[in-house]
Amino acid sequence: ENVTRDLPLENYVLGVMRAEGSMESQPEALKALAIAARTYALKNLGRHAKDGYDFCSTTHCQRFSIGSPTADRASDRLVAAVRATEGQVLVDSGGRTIDSYFGASCGGETADVATLWGTAPATYLHGVRGEFCGSGPHAHWTDIITRTDLSRALQSDSRTDVGHRLDKVFVSKRDDTGRAEFITLEGEHRKIVRGWDFKIIVGRVLGWNLLKSSRFEVSRAGSNFVFRGSGFGHG
Repeated sequence: ENVTRDLPLENYVLGVMRAEGSMESQPEALKALAIAARTYALKNLGRHAKDGYDFCSTTHCQRFSIGSPTADRASDRLVAAVRATEGQVLVDSGGRTIDSYFGASCGGETADVATLWGTAPATYLHGVRGEFCGSGPHAHWTDIITRTDLSRALQSDSRTDVGHRLDKVFVSKRDDTGRAEFITLEGEHRKIVRGWDFKIIVGRVLGWNLLKSSRFEVSRAGSNFVFRGSGFGHG
C-alpha cells in the first residue's frame, strides 16, 4: 500500500501473526510463533531506518497484514496467542534478546547460519534435526528449469554470469544439514557461488515459486536442469 503505519508492539505482532501464522491452528505453536515474531521485532528495530521506518511487510523482515473486521473475527486463535504471550521474548544465556529467525519448512534439518549465509552466528543458530518438517506440502519438491531460462537468470548477476553458454550446474560443497553450500557453474566462464545466493538470484528473475530452498540436488535431462529438494525458505 506504500503506507507507513505507527503501531504499538503487540499490534504489530498480531499483524505478523495474521500473515505468518494463518495456516496454523495449534495454540502452543501459535504462542511460539508470537514469541519469535516479537523477539525478532525488538532485535531488529530500525532495519529500514534509511527508508524512514522500522520494517517492511514482506519476508525481507516479517510478513505483515493489517487485517479487517471480517479477518479479525476469524482470527480469535491469533489474538489469544498474542495476548497469552504479551511481552515475552527469547533471550540467550546472558539475558540478551536473540536472533529469532523462523521459516516455513526446514526440510528435515534446520539450517546452520554459518554455512547458509557465510556469517559467524551465535551458537544457538547451528543446525539441528527437525523431524516435524518431514511431511507437508514442502517436504519434497521438484523444479524443472530450461537451460534458456536458467541462463537468463544467471546472467542477471555478476556472481553467476558465465556468459551466453551454460553447460553445467552442480553442488560442489554441501553442508552438514544437506544444503548446497556452494554451487559451481560452468559455461563460457566458471563461477562458484553460495547455494543460498544461487537460490535468490534464480528466484528474483524466474519467481519465488522455484527453488524453494537451498537444500537440493541438480541433474540434467536433455536441455533442462532438474532440481529435487526439500524445505521452503532459509530453514
